[in-house]
Amino acid sequence: MNKTIRRDVTIEDCILLIAWAAFFLPPIIPRISSAASHALSLAGYAAFLVLLIYRKKEFPVKTDVLMYLVFMGYCILILILKSPEKFPLIARRNLLPAFTSIFLVKWTFDRNPRGLGLLYHLCSFFTYLNFLTLILYPDGIIKSSIGSSVERAQWLLGSKNNIPLYMILFTTIAAYYYYTVRRTRALYVLIVISMITIIMSGEDGRAFMEGSSTGIAAYAATVMLFAYYFHGERTRTATVSAKVIFVFVMVMSFVLVTGQSIPGMDKIIVGVFHKELSFTGRTFIWNNNLSAVAQNPIFGHGDEGVIAHTLISNVWQSTEYTYNLILKLLMNYGIVGFGLFLAMIMRIDRGHETSDCILFSGFIGLMIIGMMNEISMEWLMFIPVSLISFQRPMPPVTSGGAGRIPVRPRKSLGLRIKF
Repeated sequence: MNKTIRRDVTIEDCILLIAWAAFFLPPIIPRISSAASHALSLAGYAAFLVLLIYRKKEFPVKTDVLMYLVFMGYCILILILKSPEKFPLIARRNLLPAFTSIFLVKWTFDRNPRGLGLLYHLCSFFTYLNFLTLILYPDGIIKSSIGSSVERAQWLLGSKNNIPLYMILFTTIAAYYYYTVRRTRALYVLIVISMITIIMSGEDGRAFMEGSSTGIAAYAATVMLFAYYFHGERTRTATVSAKVIFVFVMVMSFVLVTGQSIPGMDKIIVGVFHKELSFTGRTFIWNNNLSAVAQNPIFGHGDEGVIAHTLISNVWQSTEYTYNLILKLLMNYGIVGFGLFLAMIMRIDRGHETSDCILFSGFIGLMIIGMMNEISMEWLMFIPVSLISFQRPMPPVTSGGAGRIPVRPRKSLGLRIKF
């Protein structure tokens, strides 16, 4: 029964892992130590620059990528013109990671199952480690109000509002790995662990079903979409385009923001999700921000948050948070910026293969979270970049069980560690 486990690890693998680890930097680190956060971020950028020098000829030039760059360039221009004092901070935290993700995704996904395997294992590691912190620290590692209106329990991947976003991103990567590289039951374990984590991570500590109701709904929808497209692939039946579902979610988000009612929605909000009809004060914030959008609808205001007041736990709180992705895009970048965002998504020429639909499903999950929360640019753009920055998806696994596709021979930086 003795088996020898053998893995080859190159310097390139290590550098790529460092870059991705910095990209998915756990939120607990900057909340505990800003120095450690800056050090890890700098290590990630250093790793990226090394890879950029080594693989400089692999710039992902495609029409869709250029559309992405046009959208990002417009956002940068508006921020510089409208809110120049905030631009350096926003560029470092959100825009620079969003730009570097173009290269990281290409080097990882582009017909390279080994690179995708590294990312998959990193995502799994963060998922399990976050679950372990939930078990060891049921009331949170620390309590913090950073990034929210009230003080909340924080675990490795942040509070109850952060965790669903990470779980959707990590599970999407795992599902894509499952479909294109290796059939592994670990995907099902990861899905269960992720759902338990979202459900149990409440505002004041661990309590059953006290996690983010939006996050629970978004994650469940994402997993159901995975199952839907996997079933369509196995049975060879036609499925609804992921873009159609994306448009539906965007329309629903717009309906919520503009205050239009949906028959029976009040019973679902109160009876199922145990929320107030104001969505915990969000409608007040939306009304304030809609008025601000109307003042400069074409180009937006830059990153000038509108101070709004909301009643949370019987206490009036002040916040600059818009609590809606569409409203945030309109507020910051106006109709032009929002139009460029939609055009970029709808121009993605992939989306018909099952592997494409898996990635799109994760993006739809983020959009559902975006109905009730903002999403930082690097997280918002990660999956669209995954769909546009490489030529075609890797071929799916053809054999059952633990079947693999062959690993394509590739060049290495030289040093190879064997264990």
